[in-house]
Amino acid sequence: MPSTSPEKKRLGEHGTRYVSEQLADAAPFSEALIHYLDTGYAWEFVTEEQPQSPEEPDFHAGGRGSEFIGKYVEFLFELLNKEPSTILLFENQLFKLTDPVMAGKTGLFEWLGATYSYLQGGGESVSEKIVTDHLRGVSQYPSVVVATRMSKVLHIEQPRSLTPKEASELETGVEHILVGAYDEEAYVGWSRQL
Repeated sequence: MPSTSPEKKRLGEHGTRYVSEQLADAAPFSEALIHYLDTGYAWEFVTEEQPQSPEEPDFHAGGRGSEFIGKYVEFLFELLNKEPSTILLFENQLFKLTDPVMAGKTGLFEWLGATYSYLQGGGESVSEKIVTDHLRGVSQYPSVVVATRMSKVLHIEQPRSLTPKEASELETGVEHILVGAYDEEAYVGWSRQL
């Protein structure tokens, strides 16, 4: 009986190029991360029962399904709860901080005209439901989630703009970048080479 546990499959140059293309269409903070892509590797989750995809899969086509979203939520959840300094940034280009739909929300900031929500465990457990809720707020086409690290807890009680120092530290600490793929049914990831 084949295993259904997900494994990371390295994608090679084709996957890295796709992540780069998605970041090129993203907000300025995410777009600035393109220069990191040469020093890491692109990947996607696959299961043993999944048909072998071609050498250069069409990341724009649909066909992954909701079970893969669950695997990404698990991945993000584990990242947050394994290392207290990890911060997840969820890009939202659809709304500004001043838009009525954003009223009363916490954990938001703006940088160079784009809005981000963020999650940081900081030693406290974050539930998979909270991760899923943030993931649903990500802009589609492209959707971008960045896993980064910071030396202290990012504490933004009232939505505001990042300081240049905060933005620089968040950029420097980037460990993983996830971009929407397969008609936004799944994600292709990039990870820093360890």
